Amino acid sequence: MQINDKALILTRKKFGESKYLLSLLTKENGKLLAYTNASRKNMASYEIGSLVSVNYSFKENSKYGFASVELIKPFALLVLDNQAKLYAITSACAIVDHIINEGEQNVVFYVALSKLLEEITHDQTWLQTYSKFELLALSESGFGLDLSKCGATEKCENLEYISPKTGAAISLEAGKEYSDRLFKLPKWLLGKGDYNLEEVYSTLKISEYFLNKHFFINKNQNISINRNCLMKYLKKELTPSSIMT
Repeated sequence: MQINDKALILTRKKFGESKYLLSLLTKENGKLLAYTNASRKNMASYEIGSLVSVNYSFKENSKYGFASVELIKPFALLVLDNQAKLYAITSACAIVDHIINEGEQNVVFYVALSKLLEEITHDQTWLQTYSKFELLALSESGFGLDLSKCGATEKCENLEYISPKTGAAISLEAGKEYSDRLFKLPKWLLGKGDYNLEEVYSTLKISEYFLNKHFFINKNQNISINRNCLMKYLKKELTPSSIMT
């Protein structure tokens, strides 16, 4: 079997002296795992988050296929001067790699990750896009938040909290007695109020909880170490001077 496609590099693991095992999210053929040969001269082509053209071949009785890649756009190399953006790129790629199984095709993830990588390199509100990406990852996996109405009363007014048990919105009236056990609902997710770093940070804490609940903790794994670094970095930046520029 042979495949020619575009792909985003999700992970890269060293295998021997000059060989790597790549996890690739292709545009048309889903997630592929493949060995590749690399040298110092072409290592830029194998950076996590890079958009590449890939030629993939697979032989029977082989555990993984073999891929040769040609660099199209090295997103990580474009933001080397911004540590938070590097954390975000590797974090998003690691989350997708963990959620999607080998051979599974998901065009929504490919398009969303491609958009996120572009915005990280160009847009001032890239953190907003990143937080929405994590919510999309939950939704596409069947664990999305329901912020359309109160999960307790089914009313749409005065939504104030999010239930950590169900992921549903909870109204002020229904949740005030249990507010210490509920997440505060970031208003920007409802299209209310101005976008700000503090609300995005709160959103990421919520998506972190549900990512851990559904994908990481139950498998005795931790959410991406780079995502943890991103959160620590952002916590220090909850001041008027933002890293989003």
